[in-house]
Order: sequence, then C-alpha cells, then structure tokens
Amino acid sequence: MVTAAACLGLLAVAGPPIDLQDRWGRSLLDRGVELVDWDGPIANPAPTVTVRATERLQAPARVTIRCEKPLVEFELYSTFGPEGSEKVVFLPDGRSAVSFRLRLVPYASQASGSLELTLDDANEHRYTVKVPWRSVAVPPPPDPMPAPPALNVVASFDQDATGFLADPRVRDVVRQALWSWTHYLADPGFDEVPAGSQSSWVFEPDSFDRGWWQPIAEAYRGFHLFVQGIHSPLRRSGGAASSHPSEQTIRGRPVGFRRSGTVILETGGNYNELGWQVLDWDVDAWRASNQSATSHDLYSICRHEVGHALGFHRVHPAYARLAREGRFRGPRVRKYVGYAPAADPTEHFVGTVDPSSGSGVFGNEYGGLFPRKRWYVTKLDLLAMADLGYGLQNRDAFWALGCGEVRFRPTDRVQTARAWGGVPPYRFRSEGAWPPGLSIDDQTGAIRWDGSVSSSGSFAYSVEDQLGAKARGRVTVPKGVSALCPRPWPARSRTRIRRSSAWERSRDQRASRVSGRVRPGGA
Repeated sequence: MVTAAACLGLLAVAGPPIDLQDRWGRSLLDRGVELVDWDGPIANPAPTVTVRATERLQAPARVTIRCEKPLVEFELYSTFGPEGSEKVVFLPDGRSAVSFRLRLVPYASQASGSLELTLDDANEHRYTVKVPWRSVAVPPPPDPMPAPPALNVVASFDQDATGFLADPRVRDVVRQALWSWTHYLADPGFDEVPAGSQSSWVFEPDSFDRGWWQPIAEAYRGFHLFVQGIHSPLRRSGGAASSHPSEQTIRGRPVGFRRSGTVILETGGNYNELGWQVLDWDVDAWRASNQSATSHDLYSICRHEVGHALGFHRVHPAYARLAREGRFRGPRVRKYVGYAPAADPTEHFVGTVDPSSGSGVFGNEYGGLFPRKRWYVTKLDLLAMADLGYGLQNRDAFWALGCGEVRFRPTDRVQTARAWGGVPPYRFRSEGAWPPGLSIDDQTGAIRWDGSVSSSGSFAYSVEDQLGAKARGRVTVPKGVSALCPRPWPARSRTRIRRSSAWERSRDQRASRVSGRVRPGGA
C-alpha cells in the first residue's frame, strides 16, 4: 500500500484518476459546482453531475462524496443529517461513469463549501479531491413583469377547542405553511366577500363525522381558513374547502374557486401518537421526518393540508373540472411534465415527481429522488394552482430561459451573449455554420470577432441550462471592413492635383484679403 505522501505526489503530477463533470462533460474539479437557491420555501432545482473514471483508474473503485454541511442533498441512495450529506458510487472499470442529481436546501442563497470525493481503488490506494461549491442566483429577465398583489389568506384560530393552536410555536408553523403558498400565488382580482355571507365547516374536536357550519363574521378579500385541532380515532389531519354557500367571483363572475376552508391538525401526531416535530423551517430542516415510525414534521403536514383547502379539493369547481377521469389536465402542468399526471380520489398527484427538483409533488411527498425529509412546495404544485385560476408572483422559479441579440459595431472585437432565467450555469453554442473569424465561449458566452470581412452577417447561437431547457438568439456582425483597418486611398490624376492646387491658392488669397495682409507671391 502506497503512502499518503506518494499518493499526493502522484495526484499532483498526473491529476486524480476520476473527474467530476457537469451535464455537458465539462470538468468541475477546478471550476466548482454552482447550485441555484430559488427564492422562498420551494424545493430547489437539482442539476445532474457525473463521476467519471479516467484511464489511470485502477478499477474497480469506490467513490464517497461528502458535503460537510447539511445544505446539499444527494440523490438516493444517500444520507442527510447533522454531519452533512454522503453518497457512495461504484466504478467497475476504467470506462465507468455514474450520474446523479444534487441540490441545495431552501434558504442557502449565500452558502458555499466543498464536496469531498474520496476514491478507494483496487490497489487499496486512497485519493481525496475537494471540489468547491457555491450558491448562485438566477439572472433576471431584462424586462421583469410587474409584481401582482399577493393572495391574501386570513387564518382564524378561534374555533380550536383542543387548545393545540394556543401554542405560539404551533401558530408560527401554521403561518409559515400559509406563506409557503402565498409567497408564490397572486390574487387574480377576487371580489370582496361581505361579512356574514360565507360559512365554513368546523369539526367536533374528537371526530371527523360531526360538526357545524360556522359563519365568517368579518368581510375579507381572498381566502379564509379556520385552523383547528382534533384528536380522533383516525389519528390524521386534513384540509378541505367549503362548499357553502358560493364561489369566488371576479367582477361578479364565478371563477371556479370556493371562498373559504378548514385545516384540521391531529393533536397527538400524524397517524401515530408520537407527537409533532415543531422545528425551525430552514435551520433544522435536516431533522424533519414524516415516516411512520417517527414523529412527523408539523410544517410539512400543515403545508400539505393548506394546499387541499386552497385548491386541491373536489369542491373547487375548477379542480373537479381539470381532474376528471383521474388525470389533472391543466395546460401549464402538461407542458411542464409532458403529460397529464394521475390525480386520485383523495386529490393527490400519485406517483408524480417534480422535474426540476426531483421531489415528490403534492400527494406524492413520500416519493421522489431525495432523502425523505421536509415536504416543500414544488414548482409543479404552483403551476397546478395557476391552472386552477390563481395568479403567480414574479419569482425566479418561473423565469423562463432566454437570451438576447448580440450586435457588433465595426470597432468591437468581443461581445458577451446574455442569458437569463432557467437554471444556471449555462452552456452557449453556435448554431449552423459560423465563419472562421467568429467564435463563442461555451461557458461565459463571450463572442469574439477578428474583424474580417468574411465574418459579416447574422448568425444563430443557443443557450442551454442545467435542466435541459434551450433558448436561441442571434449575433449580427457589420458588413464591410472594420473601421480599424486603413482604407486604401485611390491614385489621383494630375488633373485632380492641379485643380486641388488652384483651389488651395484661391483659398489662401481669400484668407489674406480678410486679414488685411497679402501673402508673398499672392495676386
């Protein structure tokens, strides 16, 4: 077995026998991994990286990837806890490559660190490589949309007869769960609901079978929720919209939403008597669990039940229309995932995984590609709400990938193609035939022109993001030679020279008369 010093010397001379690459095969060992933290409590996008063997690898080999902070999650199978995260991949031969996805937890916008790759090869040599990672922001579009008014949700705790909602920490979690939706949803222009005109069903504190219609005393605009505790033999929580008595309206026209609803939280725990985890929603996210043998994360369950009340419930006419025949046929969702996801009788999108984040979507939170921790709202959940009729806030999760037009001036030699939206970092490529004097850097988008006449014209380029979205733009190079190139002066005839000389003498005579002086040799 070689010594550690010998391994380090070999690593310095020849480089590591493995490489970490992005989705296009570009090495990340020196450049590092860049991960996007979308604004707010949403499951973040999960790009793909690849651990690839080089010809120097003594296979078979095992590679352990670790992050020292509980901020980066790896695709299953992996672990995620207070010591950070860890994933193990195997390379059976020198041509092997293993791809997996990774992502940031929410609220890691200023975070950075390193991924430690430890390689144990067939000769019992051990190599350790550290790859930096950092959080990056999504470049905004050049003409951002104006911010619409946020959806207003009024939460009332005064119908709780169990005392569960009297705990300030529990109320804070409920408000956080509400904000997880309203941070992204916009008011489409709902009319005000007059005082006393709307009622919601309130359950008895010990049963889902009994209750009463409770009038809402105050006027409001948006959505009203009664939040109550319950301790029933079912040991479960719930969320429902109110079917009584009328729908939301916009300028007097019904729009397919109910006006109020109820969120019911089991006081003893979710499907067990193990109580609740009442956690800080970002710092302690790694502690959250929703498995049957553990106490459940109150935030996760409450956020889910709020989703039922706000939109994913059959008493909302819009949901009943779009989810008929067991499929949710909203146009935004179908465009996003490429099909109409299954919607079961309990208003859950069974078996569907969010394409961007790899998380199980609403009703499939026990599924997905990542460790079963906190249930965050996904992009698909929000697009489904928009299909039902809610507006969407101008958040970076919804910014489509785009790129601009690049125009060279005669004196320019370098211009940079600008891209925005999507999930950076990007890859830039030329499209079609580009002349020899024009080139584009695939990482930075820098376009270089050598000033030659043969490079003039209009040419296409493309940009692709980490999730495979594409956009196209154009590069325009001016026709003709550059202003930096000297223009050849045509030969002049003697006649032109004599005319020029006579004109110059005439000009000098006129100047002399004005000044009162006569130049030597003047007429």
